[in-house]
Amino acid sequence: MNSELASRCVDEAQMLARLHIGSRPPFSITPLVEHFGIREVRERPLDLDARLIRQSGELLIEVNSLFPLVRRRLSIAHEIGHLIVERCSEDPNMQWGHHDPAIEALCNRLAGGLLAPDWALEQHFEAEYGLADWRERVRCTTVISVASKFGISVDTAASRIFCELGLAPRMTAIIWRHRENTVRPGSDVALRIASAWHSKGSGVYIPQNKTSPTNSVISKASRQSGVFSAVEDLSFGTLRGRFQVEASGFGPNSKRTELEGGRNVLSLICPHSGKHPSTTN
Repeated sequence: MNSELASRCVDEAQMLARLHIGSRPPFSITPLVEHFGIREVRERPLDLDARLIRQSGELLIEVNSLFPLVRRRLSIAHEIGHLIVERCSEDPNMQWGHHDPAIEALCNRLAGGLLAPDWALEQHFEAEYGLADWRERVRCTTVISVASKFGISVDTAASRIFCELGLAPRMTAIIWRHRENTVRPGSDVALRIASAWHSKGSGVYIPQNKTSPTNSVISKASRQSGVFSAVEDLSFGTLRGRFQVEASGFGPNSKRTELEGGRNVLSLICPHSGKHPSTTN
């Protein structure tokens, strides 16, 4: 896959997302399904998120009924992303499958663009935060509220805000989840980096699976409700030094999360400005 193909796909997704104009988020997937002539979206238990089926000249999407609504929506949009890649490919006979990690990452990006288009996010920020200062007011609550409003995951909201649109260029968003080390099966469950999002060209590299410092507000946000902020010394890949850290837990409070050690956490990290930190809960 080349950058020209990716650019064509992103442009196509933004054009298709204009099918949502006149409606309010969370946007229905139905107009996208109808646009591609997909005969049916079928929910059933699967051993994967979703799959695109070509059957007697017709298109079907099967999506895993065991997953929550937000994940099902993104999975369907991801499969539509594969159709966009096929449409934008110079080889009309090429069927882009799920074997190429670069294509998979692109389809995740396309899914986010279809469900939370640029124009809709811009309208949201203008309405909620004003034109003059919204770029400086991206907070944990901002990202989580975007995820809720648009019916997408916090990861996808962070990807759209920090990476694809570059709306907070000085910040890095890190999503933490309680899980084993993904490259070391059988390792202890801990609060680990699941994904990280920052503006393109920032030169930041943050490896997955790093565990949260025990005394960090990141760990505190997993155990307690509220938004927490502090100045901390951190070392995650190329992100090293003294930073202002804001953290908030998200996801359901349940017996399962208690057993696993706590909630998922969104943390926003930016270079320390020297101002006195505040802590809230």
